[in-house]
Amino acid sequence: MPRQKKPTGLSFKTKLLVASVSFLFLVLVIASFFGDQGLIEIYQVSKNVESLEMQVGRLTRQRDELLREIQELKENPQAVRERARELGLGLPDETIILK
Repeated sequence: MPRQKKPTGLSFKTKLLVASVSFLFLVLVIASFFGDQGLIEIYQVSKNVESLEMQVGRLTRQRDELLREIQELKENPQAVRERARELGLGLPDETIILK
């Protein structure tokens, strides 16, 4: 009685299919990390957004401070004189001594 061959493993088509699916999966994983909208770029953009939000907050506070100073200079003549002295300015009959 002749011996029948036992199946020794997966067929060539099955191996090719597994290899193809594995390759596509690997390409997708690499693209998700390093692609145009990959995880690395998303992380970098989020860090940039945080930095810009901090800068906007700082500039907003600076703007508010300058607006308060402008309002004070418009309403208070004494503040104008003090500011002029800080800048080294004085009245025509005054002598200014700078350090």
